[in-house]
Amino acid sequence: MKKTPKKPTKEYPILDAIARSATARETVLAYLRTDSVARWRTATICPPESCLDRLNDTFRLHTSLPLELPFFVFLHYMAADMLRQGCHLLLDGQRIDPSLWSVILAPQGCLKSITADWIGEGIRLAGGDIPMFGEPVGPKQFFEEMKLNNRTLWLRDEFGKFVQMLDTQAYMYPMKDLLLKTTNGAALVRGGERIENPALVILGLSVTETFGDCVSVDSLLDGFISRFGLVITCARQDKSPAHHHRYEKNTILEQIKDAWLKVRSVPCRPVYRISAEAEEAYAYSFRQLWDEQGEKQSLPEGFFRRILWRGLSYAMLYQRLLCIDSAEIGVIPMHWAGRLCALQLVDAKMMLEQHGLNDVARLVAKVRTFVERKPKATPRDVTLGVWGVKNIAHAAELMSLL
Repeated sequence: MKKTPKKPTKEYPILDAIARSATARETVLAYLRTDSVARWRTATICPPESCLDRLNDTFRLHTSLPLELPFFVFLHYMAADMLRQGCHLLLDGQRIDPSLWSVILAPQGCLKSITADWIGEGIRLAGGDIPMFGEPVGPKQFFEEMKLNNRTLWLRDEFGKFVQMLDTQAYMYPMKDLLLKTTNGAALVRGGERIENPALVILGLSVTETFGDCVSVDSLLDGFISRFGLVITCARQDKSPAHHHRYEKNTILEQIKDAWLKVRSVPCRPVYRISAEAEEAYAYSFRQLWDEQGEKQSLPEGFFRRILWRGLSYAMLYQRLLCIDSAEIGVIPMHWAGRLCALQLVDAKMMLEQHGLNDVARLVAKVRTFVERKPKATPRDVTLGVWGVKNIAHAAELMSLL
């Protein structure tokens, strides 16, 4: 007698996540359509001949460290400086602060904390005074720290473990809620006290090999980590630590100092505005990443809007990096901001691939082929007719991604 084949037992946490959240579904749909984004991986995010380009060269020549580390640490110090001065961008009556939230992942032994310390030391040598947020270990300490150091820079090492605590420890849930309110600038209230206009520049540092085990799919798609730009660094191929057992720290600090003085020579405008041409150029170039294959698959509008918001914050920083002394942000800073956003999308997609995004993509392709043959197919039909689909609920979610 012919045996009935067993249903697959493979788990698909991404499908479970999108069943719980429309935003998660939008995010997965966008990443499934980002094959062409990979061409941005080797594109530079650093304007040639800028102060950061020269700083990059110094780290390239005198260290074996991943070059994304000094670039993004310096960028976040810039953001904190502008945030402290009250600089912001107005778009359609809405205020956008340069309150960057990012996570840099690097292999074990890449001296993430030391690089961050050097950047801070070089900036202080240049007279930079960037207030730093403390290391709160719970909601009460976080609220007290916000009272003292609102609108400052928070550099946090072992960030993956911190996120895991936020997601799994009940006593940390109120702190997570306060952080999520901070992303929107909503007033923080605790014990009858109130903090208006909260904002932080946050840069988390973590080890690439363990970060994926610390964060859930839900957090990546529609949770705490989805608010962050992810940057995954790799070990340098042109240099090995064996060739740089010690670094020329004084040379590096001098270049950091020069870079900071150059940035500070460009006045920081209280209010920035984006030109109509810049906004259109950004939207067009960004959508081209999805349309260039000829499939004309549009980005989910909500996903595009969230990335655009991040890009506008980057554009304010590039305005100063490019030494443009104007309150109007034009096409060129937005062009660089778009490149940086695209690079982070590639890295976020790489992180999701550790949670089975490629498996979901293969299932979506199978379901698409099945539905093209049977246009009136129901989720039940897909469950019975496509190997790998566990149940009707998963079939419905897969069909929503077509």
